[in-house]
Amino acid sequence: MNPVTTDRAAAVRHAVRRLVADHGLHGASMAAVAKAAGVATGTAYVHYASKEELLIAAYVELKADLGATAVVDLDAGAPPEARFRSIWSAVHAFLAEDPTRARFLVQVEASPLARTAHDRALLEDDPLVAQVRTPDLAARLRPLPLEVLWDLGLGPAVRLAATEQPLTAAQRAEVADACWQAVTT
Repeated sequence: MNPVTTDRAAAVRHAVRRLVADHGLHGASMAAVAKAAGVATGTAYVHYASKEELLIAAYVELKADLGATAVVDLDAGAPPEARFRSIWSAVHAFLAEDPTRARFLVQVEASPLARTAHDRALLEDDPLVAQVRTPDLAARLRPLPLEVLWDLGLGPAVRLAATEQPLTAAQRAEVADACWQAVTT
């Protein structure tokens, strides 16, 4: 693929994330997204047939980046609880570094697009889902749907980052511990 084309598509995805984070789903028309991305509206439609397809593509990309970041420094030999805390901390740090990411996730996950976006994200090789399926961690988790495990386990990290809630390291550890307790038996 042409690097300029890829850069324009990436710029459009980045712009929609920023606009949705700042103005909600209805504040991110294709024209506004194109303007924020520095491309013509027609160019945005060349890459994405609809606003919904653009939102889903931006969501899938962000979830892939989040998952990859969450496990990059993970010690695969660590006990399940330690791996969970490492993932929780990495998710929070990644989203707190740029809270627009967290606000975008909150908006999409609370929208009618949530099911489709989530299902499309799961079509990718999600390293977080791979962790949930490791035998030692799976044995500790409550038998709940992945979406519920996400909401109970990592949802607070997303929401704290989205609201830019300042927490000490001890408070973050306490929240991570509460999340661990919520998802395990």
